[in-house]
Amino acid sequence: IESTCLCINLPDRPSNTLESCASPADKAASTMSRAAPFVALMDSVVGGAGKYAAGISAGWMQGRTTFGGCSAALCLEGARRRLLEDAARDALPTLRSAQVSFVGAAGGEVEIVASIVRQGKAMSFVRADLYSSPKPDAPRQLATTALFAFGAARESALDADYAPAVDTELPSPDQCGPFFDPANSEFRPQFTHNFDARLAQGFPPFSGAASS
Repeated sequence: IESTCLCINLPDRPSNTLESCASPADKAASTMSRAAPFVALMDSVVGGAGKYAAGISAGWMQGRTTFGGCSAALCLEGARRRLLEDAARDALPTLRSAQVSFVGAAGGEVEIVASIVRQGKAMSFVRADLYSSPKPDAPRQLATTALFAFGAARESALDADYAPAVDTELPSPDQCGPFFDPANSEFRPQFTHNFDARLAQGFPPFSGAASS
C-alpha cells in the first residue's frame, strides 16, 4: 500500500491508576462494553508488585497467536505500572526506547512479570516478560520479552526537522474508503477489526490488483 490514513479513537484514561479484581477476564468483559477495545484491554490488567494478569480476547488474535502490538502493549503496561509502584516516584518518565521480542504464541489468560533492571536520576530500564499457555491446562511459557528505557527530558543543542511521511497531499480520513474491502472480509486478520483504518491511496489488501 502506497499510503494510508489510520484513525484510532481511544478515550483518555489515568496513567497512574492501579486496579485489582478477582478475574482479569471478567473485568475485561465489563470494561469492553463502555470503552474502546485497546483501552479496555489495558484497563483490564490487574495485580501489583511487578506481577500482573490480563485476559486477551479472540478479537486480538492473528492466527494462533495474539497481534504483536497487543503483546508489546501489555508488556509496556506492566513496565509502566511497575515504575509507578515505586514509592520514590511521583510521575512517570517518558518512554525513550523499546526492544521487543516475540518468542512464542500468546493468547487467553496471560501473566506479565515486570522488574526494574536499573534506575537512575535520568534513566530507568524495565524488563517485562509476558507468559501464556500454548494449550489449555499446559504450563505457561514465555511468549514475549521486552526491555523499555524511560528517561527524563534533557536540553539538547540538536534540533532535527523531520521530513513529512509522504511528498503528496492526501485526502482527509472522512474522504477515504475502508482500508479493507468488505468483499474480502474472510481474508482480513481478526485483530484488525479493532482499528478504524482508511485507504488514502492505492488498492486494498487481497484485491488482486497488479500494484499496491
